[in-house]
Amino acid sequence: MISPYKAVLLVNAMLENYPDYVITGYLMDVYISSYCAIGHVYKSVDYGNGVLMLSEEISKVVEYDRRYLIETVDGERLLLVNFHPCGGRKSLKFLLELFTSGAMSGSRYCVQ
Repeated sequence: MISPYKAVLLVNAMLENYPDYVITGYLMDVYISSYCAIGHVYKSVDYGNGVLMLSEEISKVVEYDRRYLIETVDGERLLLVNFHPCGGRKSLKFLLELFTSGAMSGSRYCVQ
């Protein structure tokens, strides 16, 4: 069960338009660890609502005005609704720094 505040965040994320991507799930309370996202997933075909999910390795991060979308090596496209209060956003910023520095050296990871 999620709080009313988080329910509003989730509904707002679901109502936004992402024309270039088909969203396969919405992650809440996200934390990035070892190139993978950890969070509670909603509106996913493969997982039940609210299940704690560990994604496959992240291969791409797309930054929008207010949100981030991650694409994993197995093709999942997960929209990050909110971050874990204990360093969730900081963990994503660290991953973005790694991807940016890796892009200069020809890495397969990318940030758009």
